[in-house]
Amino acid sequence: MKFSVTNKFKLWIIITLVVIVAGMVMLGVFGLNTAADYRNGCEIKVSVDQDADDSAVNLKKYTEEYFAEKGVKTVSYATQTSPDGTMFIYKINEKPAFTGAELTEFLNDKLGTSKAVAEAFVSETVSYGELQIWQTAVPLAIAAVVLTLYVMIFEKPASAIASLIASVIATGLFIAVVSLARIPAYPFFGTGVAFTFVFAFVLATVTSNRFKEESKKPSNSGASFGEIADLAAKASLVRYLFTGLSLLLAGVVLGVLKIGYPSFVGLMLVAADVCAVFAAFVWTPVLWAALKKANVK
Repeated sequence: MKFSVTNKFKLWIIITLVVIVAGMVMLGVFGLNTAADYRNGCEIKVSVDQDADDSAVNLKKYTEEYFAEKGVKTVSYATQTSPDGTMFIYKINEKPAFTGAELTEFLNDKLGTSKAVAEAFVSETVSYGELQIWQTAVPLAIAAVVLTLYVMIFEKPASAIASLIASVIATGLFIAVVSLARIPAYPFFGTGVAFTFVFAFVLATVTSNRFKEESKKPSNSGASFGEIADLAAKASLVRYLFTGLSLLLAGVVLGVLKIGYPSFVGLMLVAADVCAVFAAFVWTPVLWAALKKANVK
């Protein structure tokens, strides 16, 4: 069967619209999945060394007993282990009615004659998730202008417009997927949006370069814009697969670690990678062919 991306544009429209509309509905109803760090709240860290058997297990049990006694409801927790000991990090949405020193005293009393020594820290977290998103918007806008001008100068307006629109579609898909999959938004949502846009634009630029090369080949002198776009997409396929699968593998590895922020990074990376690769590979040739048919240079 002949390889063609442009002939399946109706399928790409359906897939894109279904994902984006479903994601926007989910976003409108439930909002982003905001972990405790995203809002004002507290982070409670409890740690213990490894001098005694089952010290980490007991630490977790006693800590959660204390939380239950004080009426503390945790939103999430993560575990960090090192040669020096084990740390449990709990996220809550309100400031607790106890101090780190009080929790430390309770835990060491519970551990009793064990050689393990427990420490607890309570610290407030500030909601700067929204601030990060706005801080990302400015450099993202600058990147969009610079990348578009670059492609417009070196690859012609049709390629620049196609790359820009494909990148915007990738960004919309990313936001929708993050919302649908309930991926924790903080603290990497703004970074994920920026990465998706830039990564999609870079991939689209690779394909745009192929448009020019395929158009100059004598063997393609009689080819339609759609056929040239398909040839360019086919020529770029190996690069897409190698780059996309490499990032996908990295994201999956980080995602399965389930140790707090690295896990969030992995999930964001998987979403950004899939959305950017799909949008750049599918929409860049489709849009370029449509623009050329509309007599855009």
